[in-house]
Amino acid sequence: MIAVKNNLKSEIFPTKENKQIETIYCKIKLNDKPKQEMIVGSIYRPSNHNIQTSKEICEELADIRSDNSKAHFWVGGDFNLPDVNWTNNSHGNRYPKEIYANFITTKNNLRLDQIVELETRKNGKLDICFTDNPGLVEDQTILPGLGDHGVVVINSKLKPNRQKKKPHQICLWNNCDLVSMKEEIKKFDKTFKTKFSIDSDVNSMWSDIKDIFKSVTHKYVPKN
Repeated sequence: MIAVKNNLKSEIFPTKENKQIETIYCKIKLNDKPKQEMIVGSIYRPSNHNIQTSKEICEELADIRSDNSKAHFWVGGDFNLPDVNWTNNSHGNRYPKEIYANFITTKNNLRLDQIVELETRKNGKLDICFTDNPGLVEDQTILPGLGDHGVVVINSKLKPNRQKKKPHQICLWNNCDLVSMKEEIKKFDKTFKTKFSIDSDVNSMWSDIKDIFKSVTHKYVPKN
C-alpha cells in the first residue's frame, strides 16, 4: 500500500493483467517543470524460495526505472532478505543464490543504494528502501509497528508540489432568508410526497432531497 496526501499531485501506475507479485508504484509531481517527478514503490517479497517471484519483482522494477529514468526513485518494502550486505553485495545462504543475485544485480544495474541502516525486526533488516539519490536523505528512524516489524521513517530534502486549495466559502447563516427557504421547502415537500412512495428507490429520493437543500442554500444563504 502507498498513501499519498490528497494535496499532492500523484497518479498510480496501472496494474498489469494477471499480475502475481505484491507490488505497487505511483508517480508524484515535484514541481511544474517537465520530468520533475518522484517514483515511489512498495514491494513485498514473501519469505519463500520462489525464484520466479523475485525475478518478476526485479523485472518490473527495472522496467519502471527505465521508463522514468529522469525521475527521483524511492522504492521500499519488506524484502525478507536480512542476510544481505547491500554495501559490499555479499549474502548468506538462507535462500537460493538466484534470489540474491536477482536483487543485487538489479540494484547495481539501476544504480540504486539501500539506505535503511537500522534493524526493523529483531536483529535483521527486512524492511529496506532503495533510492538513486541517497544524498537527499536527512535522517531516519524506526518506530514501533502494528506487528513485529518496525516502521521505517525517512526524511528527505525532496519537496513535492502541493496543489493549491480552492478558496473555501463560508455560509453566513445568521443573514439567511429563512422565510423564503421554508416556503420553498414546503412546496418541495408536497411535490416529493406525490412523486415518491414507500416503495420508491432510496437513492432517487435522497438525490431529490440533496438537490433541494443545495438549491435553497445557494439562493437564500449569503456567503463571504
